[in-house]
Amino acid sequence: MVRRNHPFSFLLSVLVLFCVFSCVESELGSVFNLSHKRTSSEQVESTSRKGEATPVPARESEQSPDLSASSEAWHKNITATYFDIAEYPTPQTAWNDSDALDENPYYLALPFNDRVPGFNGYGPCKNRWVEVVLVSTGNRAFGQWEDVGPWFVNDVDYVFDPTGKTRPFAELHEGEYWNIYRGDQGSGVRKPRRILNNAGIDLSPALANAIGLGGRNQVNWRFVDASEVADGPWKDKISESKPHYRQKFYFLFGTSYRDWELTTTRFLK
Repeated sequence: MVRRNHPFSFLLSVLVLFCVFSCVESELGSVFNLSHKRTSSEQVESTSRKGEATPVPARESEQSPDLSASSEAWHKNITATYFDIAEYPTPQTAWNDSDALDENPYYLALPFNDRVPGFNGYGPCKNRWVEVVLVSTGNRAFGQWEDVGPWFVNDVDYVFDPTGKTRPFAELHEGEYWNIYRGDQGSGVRKPRRILNNAGIDLSPALANAIGLGGRNQVNWRFVDASEVADGPWKDKISESKPHYRQKFYFLFGTSYRDWELTTTRFLK
């Protein structure tokens, strides 16, 4: 005998199936959403870890420039003295015998001259910028190399030592007799004379006053590029002229200037 289902039973079965299907769909949706959130979270965390592992470098403009890389060595604890070209009977320098007073008033002298035969490869020296710092106070200023001295004209070991450690010849031989070419003999023009102090650099009145030198004191100095010179009164009148000097004086000795230089440098060593 065939059993017939009651209509109510059929509707009840359909309703049960619908409820089951809804529950399954809801559960699957929850699982999918959870999986999606986990994946997104992992991606964010992964991105964060990557950010920590590879930090973004600072832009070049944010990085501090290293001026020491382009600057020359400091010559430390050098005795500096004061000199004034205007006080000379005839105001002139080793590189300017006509209008020396028109140069930068912030000038200095170092014991080397690139006009000395055999040393012109170190030039040009005139107008080079130098930074000077007073050791006792830290006061600093800038000046241009416009004359030669004190004492010597070829102290190349000290002036151009790339380490800055070589001491001035005058410091090593204070009280002794030497000529300007570091020789213990002399010609009729440049005789040995006693080295009265151990100075290794001379400063003009303006430069000496700028750091508070007080006539004689200890300084640190170094060559600098024009781009490293700080703003200040030393930039008001910058020396740019090339060396120029008359040679008639040397003709009084019955010889050319070139021969005179060669004669006076016979005792260079």
